Amino acid sequence: PRAGAAIGSNWTAVVEHQNNTIFVENSLNIELNQLQNMGSISFIKTFDNGAVTFTCAGKTIIMKGDTQFNGSKGSTAVVSIHNNDCYIRISNV
Repeated sequence: PRAGAAIGSNWTAVVEHQNNTIFVENSLNIELNQLQNMGSISFIKTFDNGAVTFTCAGKTIIMKGDTQFNGSKGSTAVVSIHNNDCYIRISNV
């Protein structure tokens, strides 16, 4: 199995990163529209302060609970794609 990755600038999640964990090292934007239907990806914030934003061009972003990925080091986000919906579950710490 492939290991995850670390990112430090604006990034597009591609199919090859699906079902892995991505370590986010800076405030940046993550584009999610390349992920496959019924695919998922996880993110862990490795820095304090700042915020990570998500875009999902052509799909509807659905967030319940926390709607900003702006917590401290160790905060997590999990994204799952279903048809034209992009579900983002954020857990800030």
